[in-house]
Amino acid sequence: MSGVCEDAGLCEGIVCDDGQQCTEDICDPAKGTCVYTPVEDDTSCNFNGFPGACASGVCEDAMLCEGVVCGPPLDAHPPGTAAPSDATRRRPPGQGGRSAMGLT
Repeated sequence: MSGVCEDAGLCEGIVCDDGQQCTEDICDPAKGTCVYTPVEDDTSCNFNGFPGACASGVCEDAMLCEGVVCGPPLDAHPPGTAAPSDATRRRPPGQGGRSAMGLT
């Protein structure tokens, strides 16, 4: 015996639901507590009625960055990318700690 009491009714009556489509919600029978584990990234989900994709346990709009083209890099900045969560164009910090965000 391992000394751990499992499935002794600790999860009886417990409903685990964090309201996220991109997590697997289970009750840990050894502790009687809920565990929320992110599903695999790029798993399909419903983002406010639009096609979405899971990313680190959160459903993001899969189409939000479609057609978004980031402008040329600013002074010492590498090319930017579009952030799927809000479709803003982002550039990582350049030399000297400078950064740029926004539309160009």
